[in-house]
Amino acid sequence: MSKEIYNNKMLLYKLMTKFGFSNFFQEYWHYSYGDAHWALKRKNKVSFYGIPKIN
Repeated sequence: MSKEIYNNKMLLYKLMTKFGFSNFFQEYWHYSYGDAHWALKRKNKVSFYGIPKIN
């Protein structure tokens, strides 16, 4: 991976997480906000839609 590609991925990650999105680690372009995946990653007990599965 070139340095330019890496820097672009990190820029995307930093901006998206700064504004509260959570990323899906296997797909750098995949972010979520307000769903069950987002709630679990942020350790929220409530999501905006869908039900988080909390153990």
